[in-house]
Amino acid sequence: MTLRAELAVQEPNFRTAARHDSDRLEVSVEGEASLDYLETLSRVLDATHEEAIRLNLKEVVMNLTQLEFLNSSGVKHFVKWLKRAAAVGEGQGYRIRILSSPLVPWQRRGLEALRCFAPQRVTVETAN
Repeated sequence: MTLRAELAVQEPNFRTAARHDSDRLEVSVEGEASLDYLETLSRVLDATHEEAIRLNLKEVVMNLTQLEFLNSSGVKHFVKWLKRAAAVGEGQGYRIRILSSPLVPWQRRGLEALRCFAPQRVTVETAN
C-alpha cells in the first residue's frame, strides 16, 4: 500500500521516512525541526494522522531517536497531533508510541511532557 508523499521528506537538515506493516505505521524523524522546517513537520504529522485513520491502524510509532533539535513551536505541532489522535472515539483510532534517545538531552523531559496531552493513547520509550 502506498503511503502519502508528505511522509517522506529529504531536506538538508530535516528528514522523515515512513513504513507501514499490517496494523502499524512507523515514522522516523531525523535532524533538526527548526523554524525552517515547521510547516514541513506540521504536514508530516497531519499526514501521519490521516494515514493512521485511513488505514485503520492500531499503532503509530514515532521514532525520534535521531531528532537532535525541536523548538517550542515544533512541540506545539506535536501537541496538536496528539490532541487530534485523542479526539478519535474511544475504542477507535490508534495508540502512539514515541521512541526517544538517551543521547539527546532534551528528549527525556520534553517527550515525557508530551505524553501528558493524551495519556491514554501515548507511551514514551527510550530506545537502546
